[in-house]
Amino acid sequence: TWGRRSWRAWFASLSLEGLSLLLLRLALRPMPRTRAARLEHAEFARRRQALLWVLLRSPFFTKVLKRPCEAINRVLCRIPIIQYFNALELALALQPFYFATAPH
Repeated sequence: TWGRRSWRAWFASLSLEGLSLLLLRLALRPMPRTRAARLEHAEFARRRQALLWVLLRSPFFTKVLKRPCEAINRVLCRIPIIQYFNALELALALQPFYFATAPH
């Protein structure tokens, strides 16, 4: 099956992002200190970040990362000052909505 809970869709996304990063890395031949070199390195960094974003998508997030994130969130909520700036709590709340519609 395909959809938010599909491991096949998640593996396909991971595979395509990984392949994209690998092919770009093999093709990069930047000339030092040029604008093109900076743009190529920026694109490589963007694709590397996209590969990390795949880890925040379901079902991997739900099965592997959600419980540790919730545990860390419970600890952070007990710290008086940090509980007001707890970005992890917001991320946990928005994860099902954001990653279902995000065009990564």
